[in-house]
Amino acid sequence: MRPPPGRLIFEPLPRDAKMTTSQPSYPVTSVLTSTQTHDANGIERLGEAAMPRIKDTLASQEMWDLHFADDLDLLWGDLSTQPSLLIPPFFLSTLPPAPGKTWRALQPDSASHREAVPWRISQEDHEVILDHLQSHSSTLPPGFIMPSRHALCRYVEGFFTGFHEHLPCLHTPTFTLANSAPELAMAIAATGARYRFQRQQADTLYRAAMALLEAQLRRRDSNSFSSAGRSSSRDLQTMQAMILLIALGTWNQRSVLREAFATASQLATMVREQGLTRPATTRPESLTWHDWIAEEGARRVKIVAYSFSNLHSIAYNIPPKLTTAEMGPVQLPAPETHWRAADEAAWHAARNKDVHVESSFAKSYSALFVHVADAAEQSTVSSFGNYVLMHGIIQQIFLVRQSSFPFASSRGDTRLPDEILEGLDTALRRWQRQWEMTRDSSLDPLAPGGPLSFNATALFRLAYIRLYADLGSYRHLDTRDPGAIARGLREVPLLDRFSHVERAALQAAHSLSIPVHIGVEYVAQTQTLSWSIVHSLCNVECAIYLSKWLETVAMALAEGKELRTGERSIVSIVASIINETDLGPLLLRETNSIRRIRRMAAAVVRLWACTFQGAHVFEIMGTIGAGLDLFADMLQQTVTNDKETGPA
Repeated sequence: MRPPPGRLIFEPLPRDAKMTTSQPSYPVTSVLTSTQTHDANGIERLGEAAMPRIKDTLASQEMWDLHFADDLDLLWGDLSTQPSLLIPPFFLSTLPPAPGKTWRALQPDSASHREAVPWRISQEDHEVILDHLQSHSSTLPPGFIMPSRHALCRYVEGFFTGFHEHLPCLHTPTFTLANSAPELAMAIAATGARYRFQRQQADTLYRAAMALLEAQLRRRDSNSFSSAGRSSSRDLQTMQAMILLIALGTWNQRSVLREAFATASQLATMVREQGLTRPATTRPESLTWHDWIAEEGARRVKIVAYSFSNLHSIAYNIPPKLTTAEMGPVQLPAPETHWRAADEAAWHAARNKDVHVESSFAKSYSALFVHVADAAEQSTVSSFGNYVLMHGIIQQIFLVRQSSFPFASSRGDTRLPDEILEGLDTALRRWQRQWEMTRDSSLDPLAPGGPLSFNATALFRLAYIRLYADLGSYRHLDTRDPGAIARGLREVPLLDRFSHVERAALQAAHSLSIPVHIGVEYVAQTQTLSWSIVHSLCNVECAIYLSKWLETVAMALAEGKELRTGERSIVSIVASIINETDLGPLLLRETNSIRRIRRMAAAVVRLWACTFQGAHVFEIMGTIGAGLDLFADMLQQTVTNDKETGPA
């Protein structure tokens, strides 16, 4: 019986007199307390008879009637497009269509509706996933409840339209969750739940994925699991799951940070075991589409693992677990048009249109250190390739600083030797020229080619800053304590005054101009789904560097020193940027030039702190924003104290 006209369709109504809507939902743990046994080691485990079927657990959740999922199918159609964009063509106060028809059926058919997408999970696919998990039920945490099919669709969409856009290592056109390893399926769901802001469900799925991953690694490393019997494709899925779980552990609660570091070490080991060179028998031109997908996918997994190793180094000032030298033989990724091709015909068309000449990481990286005048005029490096190459430059800067630490300390400064600065500066200029010549380079995170080129520009600015300042040891991001972060930033010493430093200051000013141009408040509310964590890490260092540069300039003026032309120009640029915001009037009211520049130092930090406000996928973002806010308070208090005690 359907609800009578005028009733909301989401109101739970009994279908007949025998149905009740007050049936409680029992967690798995409530049926696991009766028959417990112990293994040979005396460890308590669950008896097979006590282990509920995951399908039954899913059904026991339903507080609605048993046909509620059918109603959702009628309401939401076949989920062949993005669930978040699926809006019925008429008001929801009306009844759903008759059985056999869906909202989708009432809309014009099109190729986009028929296109296979990873978040289209049929009832049959959901059954397969449940069966896979059922075979690992003894591994899953007690009380684990599998998400419904519609929830799973939502999470998978969140993953592919959010996280995966920034590190595309899964082949979206051919990917299906039902054919994925259990740990990968749960890792995707956990990440997608984060991007749907369902944190509790994300944490539950994360724990399930970690349990499945640890069990798989134990099986893999057991004596009965010989190296000859290992499946390369199975290992790649495990590595893909590890990447996602590392991300969730790295950017969220401090309690799982060590877990992320440990998983990253295991991932680096697996990358080396997989091998970093193409088999000698493989010829790129002889590969079929499916063979190419397998090879390109393996390459991308290793490169994403390398990139995440670098992100750990950038965020936490620790040595990378995979080095550029190790990654040298790996071929750089192909263009995104090749990787996103929906079928073999589209793949051939993309290869003919966007010609890509394969090149190893080592060869392309070495070419960056060739003088620009001697470089080739045409770039065949993809956006993903540019992104990875910039990671190589940042890693080299980090390792050079680490190796020169005792010598820099004895000189009393952190400035790199001139010959090293010159070589790395050449590489940065060459990379910039190459980025500009890359076909799908864009400063738009929503560009058709994806946000990789946009993210690479954030790394570019970060590299320039790290070339002239070593800020990594001052940020204390691992503490997850805004107060500790702010105090660490306050301890950063003033910068050296030489002309090259102005290049980094200009890059930091440009970084600030982007959210100001778009609207700081707007960016704060919208960036979470389109901007990568890379931009957050970059913006932290831009905030520190530009504020310290302004403090350095203010100190020079206080000591009666003249500013260079370049310094005056950058001060003017920063003032113009601030004047476009609500903080502009504070500068205009300040008559003392030294205090005005110090107010600018506080203002730039405050503006960056504002961009971290609003909802965030990863918890570290809010912590960074709070730390920057406290740092801005400290800088502002310095100006206030100076005004009270100093001359007018």
